[in-house]
Amino acid sequence: VGANGTSSKGGNGGNGVAVSISGSSVTYAGGGGSGAEGVTIGTGGTGGGANGTNTTTVPTAATANLGGGGGGSGWNGNPDAAGGSGGSGIVIVRYSGSQQATGGTVTTSGGYTIHTFTSSGNFITALAKATGGTISLSGGYWYHTFTSSGTFTPTQSLTADILVVAGGGAGGNVGGGGGAGGLLYFSSQSLTAQGYTATVGAGAAQGSASSAGGTGSNSKFGSLTTVVGGGNGGSEGVSGGVGSNGGSGGGGGGAGGAAGGSPTSGQGNAGGNAGGSKGGGGGGGAGAAGTNGSGNGGANGGVGSSSYSSWGSATGTGENVSGT
Repeated sequence: VGANGTSSKGGNGGNGVAVSISGSSVTYAGGGGSGAEGVTIGTGGTGGGANGTNTTTVPTAATANLGGGGGGSGWNGNPDAAGGSGGSGIVIVRYSGSQQATGGTVTTSGGYTIHTFTSSGNFITALAKATGGTISLSGGYWYHTFTSSGTFTPTQSLTADILVVAGGGAGGNVGGGGGAGGLLYFSSQSLTAQGYTATVGAGAAQGSASSAGGTGSNSKFGSLTTVVGGGNGGSEGVSGGVGSNGGSGGGGGGAGGAAGGSPTSGQGNAGGNAGGSKGGGGGGGAGAAGTNGSGNGGANGGVGSSSYSSWGSATGTGENVSGT
């Protein structure tokens, strides 16, 4: 119960309740302390409740994910200030034995599996058929997303669709745009209960005033076809400004209409050619070639592919452009 305020002190917030569901004792849902005018403030109750103030300063917010109340603001003859924000809540699910569900942050303690939700999410009483990457479930499909290299290990034989994208190439100095990393989609691949290496290619390092940037690194899943990194954009005074080949080709750079790089068959598109002066060509993309430069004017890079928008929505990856 929160305490009453007096003429000499603001009311303290009521204490919360200690619970050990997470594997250790944590106190939740403390009340916020009251504000005061020229006397001692009310203190927040244990369990994330915030203290009040005796000035017009906005009180500190209650502790996140403990569900505590915000502190009240005070008065010192100036215009009133807003009270403090309350603390966000939390949901914790615990069951005996090994993991039998997905959702939240999963930990174990004392023979229990614990799922902790500090933001809204789904608790799904089904398990994925494989391990590896960041796992999500959408539209009846399990998605395993690798943003760095790792191992995909099915727990049974299964059929999977696989999307692989390589690292992009660097742009040139007074030059062309970097080519996009190659993109390949592998449909209905039969996999068995063994580990498959997922190699995620890095984006290329930038160059300098006197050297071209790098090409993107390759990506690969298991023994499937290697997906080639994007070509670097051509740089003025380096190899004639020609864009390099890659998954998608880099744009030509510098003066004199240097050519853009060529793509890898089936993985991307060509880079655009440089203009007659300082305008470089755009780097190729998975959906279209880079455009050519014109005089001093720059050129657009080729668009990417929106064929896998549903995958991006399910995994929180990719770039959302006009809803796709």
